[in-house]
Amino acid sequence: MDAMADEGVSRPAMEGPVLLKGGTLGQAMERLADLLQPGDLIFVDRRGLLYRHVTRATRSWTSQVGLCLRDSDGRWMVYEAGVPMVRKVELERFIRRTRGNRFAVRRLKPQPSGEELLRLAEAAERRVGRFNSMNFNYDSNQLFGPKMIREIFAEAMGRELGQVVTMADLRSRLPASTLWFWRLWYLGAIPWQRRTMTPHSLFTDPGLHTVFESF
Repeated sequence: MDAMADEGVSRPAMEGPVLLKGGTLGQAMERLADLLQPGDLIFVDRRGLLYRHVTRATRSWTSQVGLCLRDSDGRWMVYEAGVPMVRKVELERFIRRTRGNRFAVRRLKPQPSGEELLRLAEAAERRVGRFNSMNFNYDSNQLFGPKMIREIFAEAMGRELGQVVTMADLRSRLPASTLWFWRLWYLGAIPWQRRTMTPHSLFTDPGLHTVFESF
């Protein structure tokens, strides 16, 4: 109890998240190791110009999401839509890309177990090596982060997480300071009717609950 207080950890009601404020990234990852469960989703605030404009466009703090599972050696791995393809990376490597030590973990309600976890792992592995589309087109055969997560859970468990929207749906949220970036990204013409997904739509999905926040 005293050690938790020293590290800035607060433990609210049993169903609430564990919060770590004011600690180092190393302390946050150490605490996370005691709480993480297979099938958890981890959200980060990824560094880089593209990711900064994703957060501005969605009025959210998070710009990337990954799926946490253990490998055959028991190590925590994160399945992510990386550049240029879907891959799995070690948990620490995924977290260390975040800005300001900021990351959060959300868990499906009820938590997947047994056969469901096996199916999640199989669905995730089938997507490793597939191309990561930077056009964020939900209706293409290519993947990007939120779409990959939605597909994995739908295939393995019949759960459709997040919300599919059009670029036009996001238009009212776009601050003028970021429109120029998306016009450049789409070579002058933003495809407003294109369907897409955002990390924020997964982070706010009511079928998930937050189990850890580092901020």
